[in-house]
Amino acid sequence: MARTVIDVDEDMLEQAAEVFGTKTKVATVNAALADAVNRRRRQAFFDWLAEGGLPDLTGPVPPAAGQPAEGADPKSADPKSATGEKATGEKATGRDATGKTPGARRVRDKAA
Repeated sequence: MARTVIDVDEDMLEQAAEVFGTKTKVATVNAALADAVNRRRRQAFFDWLAEGGLPDLTGPVPPAAGQPAEGADPKSADPKSATGEKATGEKATGRDATGKTPGARRVRDKAA
């Protein structure tokens, strides 16, 4: 942390200490700086949302892969997809072609 000498309005510093509930000048200044940064970041996020930063989440949800679309004939759906079997008759394992589970992390044994 850098040591900086600044002139501070004592009345404002006292009011800020009351607002933040701090006891020292350093704690009050640091709390005020953190508050100013956080407020600006929140405002930037709200502005992003107002500009359409998120997709429209109020519309219909597209069907998941392997699921029939809403209103589709259930008889036309692949019966094996409902049982977790692949088209070749193999049971789905959640592993990729290398035999590894996608996204899985290797866990080391603590005793080793």
